[in-house]
Amino acid sequence: MAQNSEYFRKFPTIEYDGTLVKNLLRRVDIRTDIRSLLTEFYAYTMSDGEKIEHIAHDYYDDIDMDWLIYLTNDVIDPYYDIVIKEELFEDFIVKKYQSKRRALRKTKSYVNNYESDVSTLSSSAYEALTGDRKKYWEPVYGVNNRIISYTRSNEDFTASTNMIVNLDFTSPSTGNFQVGEVISLSSNTNATAEVTWANTTSITIQHVNGTFETNTNYNIIGDESAATATVNYDSYNKITDVIPSNEQVYFSRLSFYDYENELNESKRSIYLISSLYKRMFSTQLDKIMNEG
Repeated sequence: MAQNSEYFRKFPTIEYDGTLVKNLLRRVDIRTDIRSLLTEFYAYTMSDGEKIEHIAHDYYDDIDMDWLIYLTNDVIDPYYDIVIKEELFEDFIVKKYQSKRRALRKTKSYVNNYESDVSTLSSSAYEALTGDRKKYWEPVYGVNNRIISYTRSNEDFTASTNMIVNLDFTSPSTGNFQVGEVISLSSNTNATAEVTWANTTSITIQHVNGTFETNTNYNIIGDESAATATVNYDSYNKITDVIPSNEQVYFSRLSFYDYENELNESKRSIYLISSLYKRMFSTQLDKIMNEG
């Protein structure tokens, strides 16, 4: 926010511990009825590294009008509520998740992958779908409103995990697996899961990515604990399919890195109130701040 912003100059002054200070606890918002009636809102996409005060200067001819942009977009934290540029985003990831690799390997949820699926189904193929698989498709209409094919439905289905599985070890583990850590196959680090429970003789996992059901014993290792164990292949016990097995093809794993990146990118789109209204809002802000 611009130094010595006009916004902060409008906050009422109160006495605190014998000193006159601005009352920053006063919360201001744009009334919902104004939002619904005011048509002069313009969509704006911020470029990488662009700052709100620069937009205020270019759009309102006044760098101090940055407060109106923050207010319009319900921004409370001017740093994290606005898109941050790539290098700062990477620093944020490391600070929050210890490393980019950890953020990429840990799973936030499983989401409907319709955006990456451009396939179509014939009517007969659609009718042959079993279980609840039809809900992932929607009709495409042709002449005389006849259905000519089916494409993926643009509905956002989300699941907390894909499955929960229990595994037994052939002998006590070396070290202790930690709840929440990512484990992988020693022979394939791309086959991963996350620990929900463990002791030295067995483990329960979720967010299963890759094959943990095999016909031979295999070794696993913990990303953080470095604990290792040999899994008895015959002990594979799927406790539950959170996503039914025949529907898992319609979902993709969402890592915490991808989740944070999508969230950050969504903040790139903001709204600007027409410059015709800037004086009205400034006057209204003065009135609200000095009430009571």
